[in-house]
Amino acid sequence: MADGNRSKAQRSTKKRGRAGPAALEELALTAGQSEHVKTVRVDVKKDVSLEDPHRVQMSKIGKAPQLQLSDDRLTVTGYKGFRTCRCSHGVHQGTWYCEAKITRLGKTGHVRLGWCTKKAELQAPVGFDTFGYCYRDLEGSKVHDGKRESYGQPYAEGDVVGLLIHLPPGGRALESIDRTVSRFKGSLYYVDEPEPKPQVLAGAAVAFSMNGVDQGVAFTDILEGTYYPAVSLYTLPEELGGAAVTMNFGPDFLYPAPQVPGQGPVNAMCSNATPIAEHVAVEGGTSAAPKESDTLAVLPALSLQSAASEALRRQHRRSSMTQMADLHQVIDQQVQAVSCSGDRMT
Repeated sequence: MADGNRSKAQRSTKKRGRAGPAALEELALTAGQSEHVKTVRVDVKKDVSLEDPHRVQMSKIGKAPQLQLSDDRLTVTGYKGFRTCRCSHGVHQGTWYCEAKITRLGKTGHVRLGWCTKKAELQAPVGFDTFGYCYRDLEGSKVHDGKRESYGQPYAEGDVVGLLIHLPPGGRALESIDRTVSRFKGSLYYVDEPEPKPQVLAGAAVAFSMNGVDQGVAFTDILEGTYYPAVSLYTLPEELGGAAVTMNFGPDFLYPAPQVPGQGPVNAMCSNATPIAEHVAVEGGTSAAPKESDTLAVLPALSLQSAASEALRRQHRRSSMTQMADLHQVIDQQVQAVSCSGDRMT
């Protein structure tokens, strides 16, 4: 039996290979002589934003799966219980504004509107945790970290709520948008760095309005970070039509934005979209955008945001090329049919 175990171990050692001098030397290194970093495989849905950078909409990724979006991704509809959907674009500096119209609540629907970071729980209403701040339809109260306080007027179906956030300079985004990733064996990896703890941003504030009436400052000295407009909806199961909210990210709003102390110029959320650049800047002038063969495949390292943007552009190019090819095919078939008809007539 011992001989059998020994032969099995020998076969296993032979299959794995014996440690050479270089490997033994590496194993002998002490912790002080080597530096180790933790790498994480990129999860496309979690780590890479595949949102259209050129349009501010409600996020198809940053939402509870039970919520539904309209074709233009401006209307959110929810059924059964409180769940949240956030906007596709976030802000970490400046004064920003958007509006939300309560399209439908029915007999059992309720809504909470506000601002949250990506860490906010989507299977709960905004304001449920420390990562969100909201204005509640019932009683017009405000909620943060699950704590409800009196604030403004209640609102209902048909009302328009204005959402404003003011983030003074100095606050950190706390999102690794420009994190560098590298390819290894066909996959993308990035170095897992410890996340900094958010600090209170002095002078930061959140305010709301209801049908143009300023409800006052709801929250002050909020935590730094990147904040997104957020919609939370609730209904009972028997509410077949669900509850719905339609967002307006500007530039044309129904009502003026509320005011907070120290705020600068008010920016419409739509202006946070990335302009579509037809050319890229190069030394000595401009040049046409790079071809598909000059993109991700030849880059040893790239940022997550550029990877997302490039993936979206490649998808659009493939779609356009397919549509053009189909159009040419239809035209060729029509020309051929006309030619055959003419031959028969002569």
